Amino acid sequence: MVTGLGRTGRLVTSAAAILMLSFVSMSTPSQTDLKILATGLGAGILVDAVVVRCLLVPAMVALFGRANWCCRLAGPGAAASAA
Repeated sequence: MVTGLGRTGRLVTSAAAILMLSFVSMSTPSQTDLKILATGLGAGILVDAVVVRCLLVPAMVALFGRANWCCRLAGPGAAASAA
C-alpha cells in the first residue's frame, strides 16, 4: 500500500492541481453561472484529491486488509457464465 501510494501520489496530486487550476481559471469571466460552476468543480477536484485519494482510500485498504485484494464476483469463469 505504501509503495502504491508513493508511486502514484505525485501523479494524482499533479493531475488534480492541473484540473483545479483550469477550473479556477474558468471562474475569472464576468458570467456568474460560469463562475459558480467552475468554483464548484475546482473545489470538488480538490476534495477528491485530498480527502478521498489521500485519506479515505488508504484507510479503507488498511481496514479491509487482505480482503481488499480479493474479487469474488469477477473470477476466471465469470465472463463465461454471464454470457
